[in-house]
Amino acid sequence: MRQTFSLDKLVEAAHLGVPEAQCDLGLVYKRGDGVKRNWELAAFWYKAAAGQGYAQAQYNLGCCYESGEGVEQNFQLAVKWYRLAAEQGLAHAQSNLGCCYQDGQGVDEDLEEAVRWYTLAAEQKSPTAQCNLAFCFENGLGVEKDDMKARHWYILAANQGSALARKKLARK
Repeated sequence: MRQTFSLDKLVEAAHLGVPEAQCDLGLVYKRGDGVKRNWELAAFWYKAAAGQGYAQAQYNLGCCYESGEGVEQNFQLAVKWYRLAAEQGLAHAQSNLGCCYQDGQGVDEDLEEAVRWYTLAAEQKSPTAQCNLAFCFENGLGVEKDDMKARHWYILAANQGSALARKKLARK
């Protein structure tokens, strides 16, 4: 929640249809910040903001559909919302969409498409996407196997504090 808003004001900038406030209120309900934790209300407010094209809310709603928190689990809807946020350049959504393509979750498995989304997120310095991209290069998933490129991406992720990347580098 933005520190400049009180909860009452946030409930108000949300009821007026402001997508940033709606998304923030969804986070308040997800975390239980000053209110009783309520996943259904979190998803409700994410939907309100996501429907207005707000990328962070689209990503958050995708997470809800993927996990089944506040909504019935639906991988196809998770992909829909991740894609909308990813197309707006949100790195977390790009990374999650890559995972969906890699695992064939909500879409047909497509390793080249997974690599495409991982690359977009990795170039925005997402350590998760950097590790996922490194894994693809390490194992030849959707790309030609390339240990140097794998190492490159693991180093970038490790420099951002990724324990997984550090572990992978220690084994090499």
